[in-house]
Amino acid sequence: MTPILDAADNQPLVPDLAAEVAGLVADIDEIVAYYQAQGQDPSDNWDFEAALNALGAALYANNVDEIGLPDGRIFGIRSHRTIGYAIAQAALENGAQLCLSYRGERERERAEEAGSELGGALVLPCDVTKDEEIEALFQTLQKEWGGVDFVVHSVAFAPGEDMQAGMVGTSREGFKLMNDISAYSLAAVSRYAAPLMPKGGSILTLTYVASQRIVPSYGPMGVAKAALECVVRYLASELGPQGIRVNALSPGPISTPAARGIPQFTSLLRGVEACSPMHRNVELREVGNAAAFMLSDWASAITAEILHVDCGMHVS
Repeated sequence: MTPILDAADNQPLVPDLAAEVAGLVADIDEIVAYYQAQGQDPSDNWDFEAALNALGAALYANNVDEIGLPDGRIFGIRSHRTIGYAIAQAALENGAQLCLSYRGERERERAEEAGSELGGALVLPCDVTKDEEIEALFQTLQKEWGGVDFVVHSVAFAPGEDMQAGMVGTSREGFKLMNDISAYSLAAVSRYAAPLMPKGGSILTLTYVASQRIVPSYGPMGVAKAALECVVRYLASELGPQGIRVNALSPGPISTPAARGIPQFTSLLRGVEACSPMHRNVELREVGNAAAFMLSDWASAITAEILHVDCGMHVS
């Protein structure tokens, strides 16, 4: 099986963002030094969390995620600390041949580095907001491999200012963008992937429990995840006769670069530790292993499913 991974998180920062990040990191260092001098834990104080959230929002607004086991396609690896990278590693460990994608030339070098780390993966350009690039990517895979066995779609994006504003303050353009990238792109990718799966296959995406319940500060992205889950069900129904399974993993909160853009994210992590049946947070490798199972023939009768990998938090 062969995945394709988007190396969006491996891109160099643009100058303006680099300056902003440097300033935010300096703020965090100053806050940490102050509370340590007072003999206090910085993480117990609101200003430390606010500074971390501001840094996360800046990084979140500059990136987009994506990810695909025998021959497949993965969209979305930003760094070693992302869900996409964890899925890629699990796929590689289970015999997958990998293919990584990147958005724009400035991401190419980092994508090639990630490809080298992940077993010499094929590296191709693909921006999921552009149908012509998705089509070109799958045309190349048709020539290189003759088809694919699975696709992992790990794409999500929301403008940082809209995440901060909440649902009531979300801009019209921001709402369009986050739903285009986070939900519609699954349908677009599936359209071009399905013809390359004549013997059936698996398409897997990533969602979050905020699609079904209120999670403070997740607001507009929860709506996008709800739309994504609905897309999963309809695609499963339409592609099922072709032997193509479509599912979603719903991991609990994990401290990734993108997640740091969610306001009060550290409070989410503490909430899971306090309230989930297992009283701990899920680890990246556990999500990767769950994805490898869902992509494999061991899950051959599972489709239209939302599999929670969250230490049981979804029932708490």
